[in-house]
Amino acid sequence: MPVLGICYGMQTMAAQLGARSRAATLREFGYAEIRAQGHSKLFDGIQDKTNAQGHGLLDVWMSHGDKVTALPAGSRYRFQRGHTDCSDG
Repeated sequence: MPVLGICYGMQTMAAQLGARSRAATLREFGYAEIRAQGHSKLFDGIQDKTNAQGHGLLDVWMSHGDKVTALPAGSRYRFQRGHTDCSDG
Protein backbone atom coordinates (compact mmCIF):
# COMPACT_ATOMS: atom_id res chain seq x y z
CA MET A 1 0.00 0.00 0.00
CA PRO A 2 1.53 3.35 -1.00
CA VAL A 3 1.81 5.94 1.75
CA LEU A 4 2.65 9.60 1.19
CA GLY A 5 4.55 11.65 3.76
CA ILE A 6 5.23 15.35 3.20
CA CYS A 7 7.56 17.45 5.35
CA TYR A 8 7.54 16.25 8.96
CA GLY A 9 5.30 13.31 8.01
CA MET A 10 7.99 12.06 5.63
CA GLN A 11 10.70 12.59 8.25
CA THR A 12 8.90 10.76 11.04
CA MET A 13 7.84 7.83 8.82
CA ALA A 14 11.36 7.53 7.46
CA ALA A 15 12.85 7.53 10.97
CA GLN A 16 10.39 4.86 12.16
CA LEU A 17 11.38 2.70 9.18
CA GLY A 18 15.13 2.99 9.82
CA ALA A 19 16.16 5.90 7.60
CA ARG A 20 18.81 8.47 8.45
CA SER A 21 18.21 12.18 8.93
CA ARG A 22 20.18 15.15 10.17
CA ALA A 23 19.77 18.83 10.94
CA ALA A 24 19.41 20.85 7.76
CA THR A 25 21.41 23.98 7.14
CA LEU A 26 18.15 25.73 6.22
CA ARG A 27 15.03 25.57 8.39
CA GLU A 28 11.82 25.74 6.39
CA PHE A 29 8.53 27.16 7.57
CA GLY A 30 5.54 28.20 5.53
CA TYR A 31 3.89 27.75 2.17
CA ALA A 32 5.58 25.75 -0.60
CA GLU A 33 4.67 24.12 -3.88
CA ILE A 34 5.77 20.55 -4.60
CA ARG A 35 5.71 18.56 -7.84
CA ALA A 36 5.27 14.80 -8.18
CA GLN A 37 8.19 12.89 -9.75
CA GLY A 38 7.09 9.93 -11.85
CA HIS A 39 3.59 8.65 -12.28
CA SER A 40 1.59 6.75 -9.73
CA LYS A 41 -2.08 5.97 -9.20
CA LEU A 42 -1.60 7.50 -5.75
CA PHE A 43 -1.37 10.93 -7.40
CA ASP A 44 -4.03 10.56 -10.13
CA GLY A 45 -6.23 13.67 -10.11
CA ILE A 46 -4.43 15.24 -7.13
CA GLN A 47 -3.14 18.71 -7.89
CA ASP A 48 -3.89 22.26 -6.81
CA LYS A 49 -2.58 23.89 -10.01
CA THR A 50 -0.20 23.38 -12.92
CA ASN A 51 3.05 25.15 -13.79
CA ALA A 52 4.07 26.58 -17.17
CA GLN A 53 5.31 23.13 -18.29
CA GLY A 54 1.94 21.53 -17.43
CA HIS A 55 3.21 19.67 -14.33
CA GLY A 56 0.72 19.28 -11.50
CA LEU A 57 1.62 21.09 -8.27
CA LEU A 58 0.42 20.64 -4.71
CA ASP A 59 0.23 23.46 -2.17
CA VAL A 60 1.76 22.35 1.15
CA TRP A 61 2.73 23.90 4.50
CA MET A 62 6.22 23.11 5.76
CA SER A 63 7.67 23.36 9.24
CA HIS A 64 10.94 21.54 9.83
CA GLY A 65 14.63 21.92 10.50
CA ASP A 66 15.79 18.39 9.65
CA LYS A 67 16.11 16.47 6.40
CA VAL A 68 16.12 12.81 5.42
CA THR A 69 19.56 11.86 4.07
CA ALA A 70 18.90 8.18 3.28
CA LEU A 71 15.51 6.60 2.63
CA PRO A 72 14.30 3.34 4.18
CA ALA A 73 14.72 0.24 2.00
CA GLY A 74 12.06 0.08 -0.71
CA SER A 75 11.14 3.78 -0.47
CA ARG A 76 11.40 6.37 -3.24
CA TYR A 77 11.33 10.13 -3.47
CA ARG A 78 8.19 11.05 -5.35
CA PHE A 79 8.03 14.83 -4.95
CA GLN A 80 10.29 17.76 -5.69
CA ARG A 81 10.21 21.32 -4.38
CA GLY A 82 11.74 23.91 -6.69
CA HIS A 83 14.94 22.51 -8.16
CA THR A 84 15.74 20.24 -5.20
CA ASP A 85 14.45 16.86 -4.13
CA CYS A 86 13.39 16.02 -0.59
CA SER A 87 16.95 15.23 0.46
CA ASP A 88 18.26 18.75 -0.20
CA GLY A 89 17.84 21.84 1.93
